[in-house]
Amino acid sequence: GPFEETDEHQRRSRHRKNHDIITETFKRVSRQNSVTPLAKLLVDFMDDSRSDLSFINISALLMNYAKLRKNKTVGSPHYRGGGNEFLPAIGPKTARFLADQIQKMPTEDVNEWALGNTLYGIQAVVAHSPEIRRLTEALVPKIWGCEEQMKPSSISNALFGLRFLNDCSAADRAMEALTVQIEDCPSAFSGHALGICMLSLRHRPDTVVSRRCIRALAQRVPECASFSPIDISKSVVGVRGKGKAPASHYLVSELAERLPHVKEPFPSQAIAWILYSLKDLEDTTAAEDFLRNFSECVRDNFKDNTAEDFTKKSISLSFAGLRTFSCKSSCEILSYLLPKLDEKETYTYYDVSSIVTAVRSADRSTKRILPKLINPHLQRINKEIDLKLVLKLLPILVSGATNSHSIQLSHIIASRISALHKELRSENVKNIIRVVAGVPSEEATLQEAPLRALAAVVNRLTSYDTMECINEL
Repeated sequence: GPFEETDEHQRRSRHRKNHDIITETFKRVSRQNSVTPLAKLLVDFMDDSRSDLSFINISALLMNYAKLRKNKTVGSPHYRGGGNEFLPAIGPKTARFLADQIQKMPTEDVNEWALGNTLYGIQAVVAHSPEIRRLTEALVPKIWGCEEQMKPSSISNALFGLRFLNDCSAADRAMEALTVQIEDCPSAFSGHALGICMLSLRHRPDTVVSRRCIRALAQRVPECASFSPIDISKSVVGVRGKGKAPASHYLVSELAERLPHVKEPFPSQAIAWILYSLKDLEDTTAAEDFLRNFSECVRDNFKDNTAEDFTKKSISLSFAGLRTFSCKSSCEILSYLLPKLDEKETYTYYDVSSIVTAVRSADRSTKRILPKLINPHLQRINKEIDLKLVLKLLPILVSGATNSHSIQLSHIIASRISALHKELRSENVKNIIRVVAGVPSEEATLQEAPLRALAAVVNRLTSYDTMECINEL
């Protein structure tokens, strides 16, 4: 009747007015660099018993709040446990109010665009709180019941908002609903949207829900018009920690086919994160296929002198990732990265160990250039070099040529054997002799220092172990 039409008209009018007020308030906050107008707005909404917020109103409020926190953050975002000196996270009282408002809304009032923005905005709520779980719980039925099919941009926003909710069953149910949206989405995904979706899965545990979502996204890779280096990087980062999942292998294989079509150079940070994120796949067929094409991308970057300087962090991540591979393509990438080691940088024990481990599977020519590059860093961490690293360094020595750098490496190894002689067991001594004995006769000079250092522990060997050592020699 006419009265019902008038009520609906007034309701929509209030919603439009609320939307204008919310938009203007966030503009004032940014303009004045003060949160006072926003605090007053939230108090007014909660104190007014007649508050009637639409789903679009709540979407605008949460989305703008999350964006403002991201842009104004000092240090780490509060959502990840850090602080925000400009804008605190949404507190329990406001979160409960918003959850109650969402719960009483009819599902038909929800549109796909606002749904994606609302889920993106929940990262503005205090992390790991009962309120963020309650808010997520209220949104799950809205995802299942949304009459509009969510577009790729809305799905990526939604997954991004859920990315740190690892201990929340409601987030798992929301992700399950979003996976169905990915599978049924009639629109083609862009490389950017797919990259954001996969990046959002980075902190998700390796569960059935995560694997199904990765498989759904892998099936959308062929329809993506193009991928930028950053899109590829974000997509690969999502499989980190899920390397044993067949869905991860499927996704990496699909991305491998797109690599030859990426025309832009890969930034050093993108190269580092790709190599580090692939380490869980180890020497699988999917990883080898990806590295085969990726090595060409890395080579072209260096050949055209378009590769930017690698930072210490990028170098460390790259070698930490490469240490799990032994295929030809990984060795090629190693040969491109080794010259990027900066003598002036201070690498930690873990960094040096990763570099040495990665090079162990390289060819002889690559191993021969390592002493010159690694010796300055070994000298800095000399007292931290343990038996484990000594045993990793020995194969590098065996592959070396008789030059000042290899001889210097042999003396570094010898000095640590002498310092660690009390820790050496008969099996360690036999292993060291076995490796050192493999030095070619023309490079015999490299054997001298390590063998002299071992002389101090020979008297602790049994006659049987002594005979085995003699046989090795």
